Amino acid sequence: MSLYACFVLVVAVGSILITGALVYVHNTFPHRNSFREESRTAYTFNGNEEMSVDFTASRMTGALPTLKPFLYLTQTEECLPSNLASSIGYNETCNCDVIVLSYQTECTERRPSHVTYMFDPRSTWGSGRNMLYFTALGRSPGYHYYIFIDDDATLTFNDFTPPEMKKVQQPFRAVEEWLLDYEPAVGVLDYTVHHGARWTFERKQLLCDNKEFSLVLPTVCFDAIFHAFHYKAIGHILPYETSYDEQSWWASELHIMSVLELKFRGQALLFVPVTVENPKHRDYPRSIEHFDAKWRTFIEQIQQEAPTVYKNQAIFKQFKEGLMLYTLNSSTYCMKVTRHLPIMPYAHFRRDETSQVK
Repeated sequence: MSLYACFVLVVAVGSILITGALVYVHNTFPHRNSFREESRTAYTFNGNEEMSVDFTASRMTGALPTLKPFLYLTQTEECLPSNLASSIGYNETCNCDVIVLSYQTECTERRPSHVTYMFDPRSTWGSGRNMLYFTALGRSPGYHYYIFIDDDATLTFNDFTPPEMKKVQQPFRAVEEWLLDYEPAVGVLDYTVHHGARWTFERKQLLCDNKEFSLVLPTVCFDAIFHAFHYKAIGHILPYETSYDEQSWWASELHIMSVLELKFRGQALLFVPVTVENPKHRDYPRSIEHFDAKWRTFIEQIQQEAPTVYKNQAIFKQFKEGLMLYTLNSSTYCMKVTRHLPIMPYAHFRRDETSQVK
C-alpha cells in the first residue's frame, strides 16, 4: 500500500560447529542482548471474527540466536512475485527468512526453504500485516529486524548513492548492512512520490541552517512500502491500527508515524542511497475524510498510554494542534544521528533534559 496521506494534505556437525557458530554470533551481533517480551492481544480478522492470540517473542540467555538477522514480511495475491523473491535473495544468498501472506489464492508452487506461506482471504492491508506480525512473534529466538515490504516494491540505487556502494552491493544487501551498522528503531527508504530523501534534506537545510549532506537522516513522515522494525522497538509500535480500514488504509500509517515521533523521536531514520518504488497501484479504501480527527485521536491515545511523567510534555500538544504543520516544521529533522543509540520508548525526553542541563 502506498501512503499518499501526507502528500495529499500538503502534504530486522558436532561441538566444533556449534562452538564456531556461537563465536560467529557473538562477534557479528554483540549488541543482541538477551530479552523476553510478551504480546497478548485479541486479534480481529477484518472485523468478522475474533481470535485470541498469545504470542511470546523471546531471546533467552545462553540460547543460540538465529544466524539470520532479517525477517521479510509481505502479502500478495498468491505466490511471492519472482522479482521480489530474486531481489530479497534465495536461501544461499539471503541472510534472512521470508513470510508471505496470500490473500486471494493459496500458493502451491514449490518454495525455497527460507520462505513460509500463510493464507487468509479476509485480510486488509493493515490486518494482513498484523497477521504477519503476530506470526513472526511466534518464532523463537527471533530476528534483529522485522522488515515489512509491499509485494510490488523495487529497491534501486539513486543519485546520492556512493559509487563504491554500487560496485560491491545490491540495494537489499546495502540496506541490511546499514540497519546493523546504525540500528534505527525503524528504518525507511527514499521515496520519490512524497517525503523522500531530497525533501527531507531540504527541510533540514531550511529548519536547522545545516547544509551538511548526510546519507542518513532523521525523519517524521514517510511511506509504508518499506518498514524495518528493530526487535527492541517493534512491540512498542505495532500492531498496525485497523479501526478505520473500511474508510482508508492510509490511516494506519498516520498511527505508525505518530507512535514513532512520540515514543522514539529521532530514531526513525531514512537511508538516503536507496529508493523504494511501487509501480503497481491496486484499488483500496483511501478516503481522507475526517483525517485530522482520526490523526488527533491517535495522538491522544498515545498520550494517555504514556508514563505519567511524560503525559504533559509539550510535544503532544504541538503535534495534535499542528498535525501536518508539525511534520513540516519539527525540530526532529535537526537531531543528531547516532549509531546504536539505545532503543527505549520516550528516552528522547530524558536526552532532551540532559542536553538542556549541559
